[in-house]
Amino acid sequence: MSTFTIKNDLKIDMQDFRRVHELPRYGTRYAIHLNQSKRPWMRKEPRTAFNKDAAQGTTLHPSVYLIFDEYSNVFLDSKALSFRGNIEELRSTVLTKDIFWGERETVDIEEPGAIRVLVCGNTGVGKSTLINEVFGVEVTKASERARGIHDIKIPIICQDRPDLILHDSGGFESGGDKEFQQVKDFIIEMSNATEMKDRLHVIWFCIEMNSPRVQQKAAIDFFTIVSQNSEIPIVVVLTKKDEFWDLQFGRNRKKFPEFADLEAYADEELRKRTVLIEEELSDIKDGRYDSVVAVSKEDKTSIQLLAEETAHCFDHEKVRMLYIAAQVARIDLKADLAVTKTMQIYKRILKSAGSVSALPLGITTYRVTVAVAVCTAVVNAFGVPSVTAATVQQIVKSVIWDDMGRNFSVFMAECIATAGVLGTVILWGMPVFVAAGAINIPIIIPATAELLLMLSCDVILILVRAFKDCTHRCLGQPLKKDIEKAAQAYRQFAKHVHQEIKGLISKFNIVKVFQVAKIQIGVEKILEKYTKLFVEQSDIGVSRHGSDDGSEYSRVSSIEFEKAQRAMSNA
Repeated sequence: MSTFTIKNDLKIDMQDFRRVHELPRYGTRYAIHLNQSKRPWMRKEPRTAFNKDAAQGTTLHPSVYLIFDEYSNVFLDSKALSFRGNIEELRSTVLTKDIFWGERETVDIEEPGAIRVLVCGNTGVGKSTLINEVFGVEVTKASERARGIHDIKIPIICQDRPDLILHDSGGFESGGDKEFQQVKDFIIEMSNATEMKDRLHVIWFCIEMNSPRVQQKAAIDFFTIVSQNSEIPIVVVLTKKDEFWDLQFGRNRKKFPEFADLEAYADEELRKRTVLIEEELSDIKDGRYDSVVAVSKEDKTSIQLLAEETAHCFDHEKVRMLYIAAQVARIDLKADLAVTKTMQIYKRILKSAGSVSALPLGITTYRVTVAVAVCTAVVNAFGVPSVTAATVQQIVKSVIWDDMGRNFSVFMAECIATAGVLGTVILWGMPVFVAAGAINIPIIIPATAELLLMLSCDVILILVRAFKDCTHRCLGQPLKKDIEKAAQAYRQFAKHVHQEIKGLISKFNIVKVFQVAKIQIGVEKILEKYTKLFVEQSDIGVSRHGSDDGSEYSRVSSIEFEKAQRAMSNA
């Protein structure tokens, strides 16, 4: 039991049951999982303000900060958490003593696995299109398979994509008992797999919005089997919504002479059909689903919504990370995950950097180790299986960094450490090295933190640009040459990003270095700003000319760049 005393002496007791909840017999019953209904996550009614003079009033429970610190992957979509900054401002008010969390190892993806997805739906419903749009891979269409040879147990392995395993239910138009039983047996088998990597992680249940009632009945029967025989997350995907909308629009042109009225009617009919399907699925006895999303191939926003809703439905942290790394529809989720992993490494270096402060050459070696760790974490978060973290690090180093292992602060720290060891030897064992280590701590920690954040921002922005360029060219994932091109284009932005990172890390106030929450918010703001400058505003900073080599990016003048920055500031 841990008792937290708020600044106004209000006391809150909190007990740590996490290890009990993680026991296998509980499954995912106690996993962190936000309410996905349309109700707001936090009440918006006025509450009594925090009373600083008496032990009363409204305050935040300390467990909110535990979730922020230990389970931040739950909040990967930062747009859905606009109040986070306000919560962080109250941290010092709520947490007035040392916290008991932060000692455990965090979930990591240093050894990435594969996300396993079952796609269900009638032949021609658009399953292949969904896979292509969300994961950026070409798969064999169900309509091209010979009837009678389809086996749901045989996974679809995509070339050069070890991070993705797909299963296809095949069409279930006929509604045959044999097909239904095969799917039921497969789902039960995958649900009972011992290892997480062998389990089925999510089901996309596809229903065509404009399909006849006969096929809808078969779909509902199939949905009953799926939902009643597993706890696997289910996302219901209503496909070809554009065709349904066009049909409603065309049929009622004479009824609505005004174009705006006709559009509004088609939108309303689309909404009604979505609600009708949701009601049908909700009426199924013991049936369940996690989300319903209407999509069409040409509506990129709907594809992005499907990617986001799928990411939110996972209870297991590692599975959520594997999915985010594999999908290509929401690059911002990859960037958010990369920031989360970066800050986990950041917290670790705050604890461990001092241990090498008295070792000659240990400081430089440690910084190189940190550089490797952050590159690995960011690359794994983005999911680029065809390019290793070492390759990305080398690209960044050769294009942007002259020497990741040294700067003046590090040189001074190495000299002090060396002097400490020599002093200890000369003075017959007097622990001079301890004093040297103590002197080095306020030098090493800010310098290493600065390196970590600058390198992380560099790699994140380069990979975001590379992914965006591949998306524009209808490619799934970037290759080495795509990353090299993005790195070349980023060179003129790097010094500006580095200057802003240095503004976050104070070399003369080490206390600020330990304000992890504020540092993370600052990093997110820097990434948001330069994502708009470097990635989204293609007419600012970089222009493309269509050549196949790295010279296709041309520089713009510093005057144009400054104009862009001022425009961003005034926006």
